[in-house]
Amino acid sequence: MPRLEIDFSEVPTEIALIPPGIYELEITEIPTLEPTKDQTSHNLIVKMKLINQDDPKLENRSIWDFISVKMESKLKRLCLSAGLKVGKEGVDLEDLFGKTLKAEIYTNVWNEQKRSKIKQYQI
Repeated sequence: MPRLEIDFSEVPTEIALIPPGIYELEITEIPTLEPTKDQTSHNLIVKMKLINQDDPKLENRSIWDFISVKMESKLKRLCLSAGLKVGKEGVDLEDLFGKTLKAEIYTNVWNEQKRSKIKQYQI
């Protein structure tokens, strides 16, 4: 029978929040468009990880951003921060994969749970 050989005595039961601040991130997967729960719109799901961090506990930490396609300014800032040219034609989501960017992360409280979220992409 397979076993996990891990000493759980020092492992926290909750994942620590990412402290608020501006961080360098890398987009780790091609972003996807997912329908909203009510099926009236879509969210762009962007999976990223923190890179070039002085604190080793923060290096490679994951963060996802769920951006409504109605939030056009945030979508534009994402693309510009990642170095993409934006215009009338829109953008190919595959072009975001592997791009690095900077974003401000903050702590949000939703349903009595604290979460690290993207506040704004830096351009």
